Amino acid sequence: MRIGINSGPAVVGNMGSRDRFDYTAMGDTINLASRLEGACKQYRVPILVGEDTNEEVKDQIVTREVDLIRVVGRKKPVRVFEILGERGEVGEEKIESIAAFEQVLEVYREGDWDEALSLFQKLENDMLAQMYADRCQKLLESGDREGWTGVYELKEK
Repeated sequence: MRIGINSGPAVVGNMGSRDRFDYTAMGDTINLASRLEGACKQYRVPILVGEDTNEEVKDQIVTREVDLIRVVGRKKPVRVFEILGERGEVGEEKIESIAAFEQVLEVYREGDWDEALSLFQKLENDMLAQMYADRCQKLLESGDREGWTGVYELKEK
Protein backbone atom coordinates (compact mmCIF):
# COMPACT_ATOMS: atom_id res chain seq x y z
CA MET A 1 0.00 0.00 0.00
CA ARG A 2 1.25 3.49 -0.85
CA ILE A 3 -0.05 6.85 0.33
CA GLY A 4 0.64 10.38 -0.94
CA ILE A 5 -0.36 13.29 1.30
CA ASN A 6 -0.35 16.95 0.38
CA SER A 7 -1.89 20.04 1.95
CA GLY A 8 -3.35 23.08 0.28
CA PRO A 9 -6.41 24.44 -1.49
CA ALA A 10 -8.66 22.12 -3.50
CA VAL A 11 -12.08 22.06 -5.06
CA VAL A 12 -14.17 19.40 -3.33
CA GLY A 13 -17.74 18.36 -3.97
CA ASN A 14 -20.14 16.89 -6.48
CA MET A 15 -18.72 17.39 -9.98
CA GLY A 16 -20.44 16.78 -13.29
CA SER A 17 -23.92 17.26 -14.61
CA ARG A 18 -27.35 16.78 -13.07
CA ASP A 19 -27.61 13.32 -14.62
CA ARG A 20 -24.10 12.12 -14.04
CA PHE A 21 -21.90 13.36 -11.22
CA ASP A 22 -19.37 12.16 -8.71
CA TYR A 23 -18.12 13.47 -5.40
CA THR A 24 -14.43 14.23 -5.91
CA ALA A 25 -11.54 16.55 -5.16
CA MET A 26 -9.63 18.45 -7.83
CA GLY A 27 -6.72 20.86 -8.11
CA ASP A 28 -2.93 21.12 -7.96
CA THR A 29 -2.89 19.99 -4.31
CA ILE A 30 -4.73 16.79 -5.19
CA ASN A 31 -2.63 16.22 -8.30
CA LEU A 32 0.60 16.42 -6.28
CA ALA A 33 -0.76 14.03 -3.64
CA SER A 34 -1.52 11.56 -6.43
CA ARG A 35 1.99 11.95 -7.86
CA LEU A 36 3.48 11.38 -4.40
CA GLU A 37 1.47 8.19 -4.00
CA GLY A 38 2.93 6.93 -7.28
CA ALA A 39 6.46 7.94 -6.25
CA CYS A 40 6.34 5.85 -3.07
CA LYS A 41 7.18 2.73 -5.04
CA GLN A 42 10.30 4.28 -6.56
CA TYR A 43 11.51 5.56 -3.19
CA ARG A 44 10.66 2.31 -1.41
CA VAL A 45 8.60 4.06 1.27
CA PRO A 46 4.93 3.57 2.21
CA ILE A 47 4.01 7.25 2.71
CA LEU A 48 5.28 10.44 1.09
CA VAL A 49 4.17 13.91 2.15
CA GLY A 50 4.70 17.23 0.43
CA GLU A 51 6.60 20.08 2.04
CA ASP A 52 3.44 22.00 3.00
CA THR A 53 2.12 18.97 4.89
CA ASN A 54 5.51 18.42 6.52
CA GLU A 55 5.48 22.02 7.71
CA GLU A 56 2.03 21.48 9.27
CA VAL A 57 2.92 18.26 11.14
CA LYS A 58 6.62 18.61 11.97
CA ASP A 59 5.98 19.33 15.66
CA GLN A 60 3.94 16.13 16.10
CA ILE A 61 5.40 13.76 13.48
CA VAL A 62 8.99 12.70 12.78
CA THR A 63 9.82 12.83 9.09
CA ARG A 64 12.93 12.66 6.99
CA GLU A 65 13.49 14.42 3.73
CA VAL A 66 13.40 11.99 0.83
CA ASP A 67 14.16 14.12 -2.21
CA LEU A 68 13.65 17.34 -4.10
CA ILE A 69 11.53 16.34 -7.08
CA ARG A 70 9.73 17.75 -10.07
CA VAL A 71 6.60 15.77 -10.86
CA VAL A 72 4.87 15.41 -14.22
CA GLY A 73 2.67 18.44 -14.84
CA ARG A 74 4.53 20.79 -12.46
CA LYS A 75 7.44 23.13 -13.11
CA LYS A 76 8.31 24.00 -9.51
CA PRO A 77 10.21 21.30 -7.60
CA VAL A 78 8.90 20.16 -4.22
CA ARG A 79 10.65 18.61 -1.23
CA VAL A 80 9.08 15.34 -0.19
CA PHE A 81 9.29 13.60 3.15
CA GLU A 82 8.80 10.14 4.61
CA ILE A 83 6.73 9.78 7.79
CA LEU A 84 8.60 7.78 10.43
CA GLY A 85 6.38 8.07 13.50
CA GLU A 86 4.97 10.28 16.19
CA ARG A 87 7.29 12.54 18.18
CA GLY A 88 8.20 10.90 21.46
CA GLU A 89 7.74 7.41 20.00
CA VAL A 90 10.71 7.46 17.62
CA GLY A 91 13.92 6.40 19.36
CA GLU A 92 17.10 8.44 19.62
CA GLU A 93 18.96 5.96 17.39
CA LYS A 94 16.43 6.55 14.59
CA ILE A 95 16.67 10.34 15.05
CA GLU A 96 20.46 10.07 14.69
CA SER A 97 20.11 7.95 11.53
CA ILE A 98 17.79 10.58 10.04
CA ALA A 99 20.38 13.28 10.68
CA ALA A 100 23.12 11.12 9.12
CA PHE A 101 20.98 10.44 6.06
CA GLU A 102 20.15 14.12 5.58
CA GLN A 103 23.88 15.02 5.79
CA VAL A 104 24.65 12.53 3.02
CA LEU A 105 21.72 13.90 1.02
CA GLU A 106 23.43 17.31 1.07
CA VAL A 107 26.67 15.78 -0.25
CA TYR A 108 24.61 14.18 -3.06
CA ARG A 109 22.90 17.49 -3.89
CA GLU A 110 26.26 19.24 -4.08
CA GLY A 111 27.14 16.81 -6.87
CA ASP A 112 29.85 14.86 -5.02
CA TRP A 113 28.45 11.52 -6.15
CA ASP A 114 31.61 9.51 -5.33
CA GLU A 115 31.49 10.60 -1.70
CA ALA A 116 27.70 10.30 -1.53
CA LEU A 117 27.83 6.76 -2.94
CA SER A 118 30.35 5.72 -0.30
CA LEU A 119 28.35 7.33 2.50
CA PHE A 120 24.97 5.97 1.35
CA GLN A 121 26.45 2.46 1.24
CA LYS A 122 27.45 2.82 4.90
CA LEU A 123 23.83 3.44 5.93
CA GLU A 124 22.96 -0.22 6.36
CA ASN A 125 19.41 -1.58 6.33
CA ASP A 126 18.07 1.61 4.77
CA MET A 127 16.16 0.99 1.54
CA LEU A 128 16.11 4.70 0.67
CA ALA A 129 19.88 4.99 1.12
CA GLN A 130 20.32 1.96 -1.15
CA MET A 131 18.11 3.62 -3.78
CA TYR A 132 20.36 6.69 -3.59
CA ALA A 133 23.51 4.55 -3.81
CA ASP A 134 22.10 3.03 -7.02
CA ARG A 135 21.27 6.50 -8.34
CA CYS A 136 24.77 7.80 -7.54
CA GLN A 137 26.29 4.83 -9.35
CA LYS A 138 24.21 5.59 -12.45
CA LEU A 139 25.10 9.28 -12.29
CA LEU A 140 28.80 8.43 -12.02
CA GLU A 141 28.55 6.06 -14.99
CA SER A 142 26.80 8.66 -17.11
CA GLY A 143 29.42 11.28 -16.27
CA ASP A 144 26.88 14.00 -17.09
CA ARG A 145 27.30 16.82 -14.59
CA GLU A 146 26.16 19.63 -16.86
CA GLY A 147 23.02 21.31 -15.59
CA TRP A 148 23.02 19.41 -12.27
CA THR A 149 20.55 21.06 -9.91
CA GLY A 150 19.90 18.30 -7.41
CA VAL A 151 16.28 18.14 -8.54
CA TYR A 152 15.12 14.68 -9.57
CA GLU A 153 12.65 14.61 -12.45
CA LEU A 154 9.88 12.04 -12.10
CA LYS A 155 9.14 10.90 -15.63
CA GLU A 156 5.85 9.11 -15.07
CA LYS A 157 2.66 9.61 -13.12
